[in-house]
Amino acid sequence: MRISGDKVVIIGGGATGCESAEFFGAQEYELNVHRLKNFAGDLDITVTHNDKFHNKDVTIVEMMPELGIGMGDFEKRILFATLKENGVKSMVNTKVWNIDDGVVRVVDKNRGDVVELPADTVILAGGLRPTSIDTSNVTIPVYSIGDADRPGRIINALLQAYCTAREF
Repeated sequence: MRISGDKVVIIGGGATGCESAEFFGAQEYELNVHRLKNFAGDLDITVTHNDKFHNKDVTIVEMMPELGIGMGDFEKRILFATLKENGVKSMVNTKVWNIDDGVVRVVDKNRGDVVELPADTVILAGGLRPTSIDTSNVTIPVYSIGDADRPGRIINALLQAYCTAREF
């Protein structure tokens, strides 16, 4: 399993974007949840290193103030722990300005700062309705996943992300 490069930007931090980040970026360390430690939701976890993979440099860009809106609390805790362990970065309250060859420019919605994220792979995994971004001048692969492609159910979006990744 591979993607075309080591710098991946995922646009959309909902369930599909977070699961995609886990799949693409969280392959070096695997978290195994044994049980809940208490009713506060603390987890009893062991971490296993996977020598077969190296982490990609993955960044999730989300317009909303938090990642994983609409996901269950328990699912988010495990997923976010895995993303953190594997160094997946996230930017919330951030909007995509444009995508050029090798770079995704984003704008912080609160401060107005423009940040350039190096990218050799871009995954569109956001929105509740199809989002079109002009990629005619981009030579790196750009993939639309989930509602960024067409409105639908999360399970179909996850399958679409999996099948897209398998094509590499």
